[in-house]
Amino acid sequence: MKTNRILVLSLALVVALGVTSLASAQGTLFVENNRVSIGTPTPTAPLDINIGTNTPGSGNSVLRLERVGPLGFQMKDTNSADFWQFSAATGAAAFRINNSTTPGVALSLSKTGNLTILGSIFTANCAPCVSDYVFESDWELMPLEDLEEFVWTNRHLPNVPSQKDVDEAGALDLVTMQMKMLEKIEELTLYTIEQHKKIANLETRLAEIER
Repeated sequence: MKTNRILVLSLALVVALGVTSLASAQGTLFVENNRVSIGTPTPTAPLDINIGTNTPGSGNSVLRLERVGPLGFQMKDTNSADFWQFSAATGAAAFRINNSTTPGVALSLSKTGNLTILGSIFTANCAPCVSDYVFESDWELMPLEDLEEFVWTNRHLPNVPSQKDVDEAGALDLVTMQMKMLEKIEELTLYTIEQHKKIANLETRLAEIER
């Protein structure tokens, strides 16, 4: 009786998710060990959809959810009551993610592509992640005269992407740009230290002359 109830619930879930292509070889429905699958005779999860490269539906979607009005789904751990809610609705924030531990919307994506998050953004996709190499003894600062010529000739800082570079790439790598900005700040610090030494030396010499 319990097995039959699980099977009925699984089949109902498949229908509710809007999976409509069950006739093709890739869309065949299988039931194995109380698991339901589409496209694979050996499901590895209670609901397993694996239809290879020949995906049916508009836009070759593997899974399509549609209804009249707001749409969403939830993933929940019934032991801890922790959950994640994913929802799409009308309005400025077209897609939202909420969770059980953080009040408010954890992430929202507007229809125009604006991304808003409640917390911080972390990345491990950087090598090196900071530009401390500027402070190594073998790092050579460009003479200010050469830097001035480069800036007025190229209209951007050395080793920093230009507007043309960004336009050709079609996007801006924020991690790379952040590191380039830090590199220039650290170089500016070294320029400032050098200028301070020169000013201090001139002040000492001036003081000796005025004696």
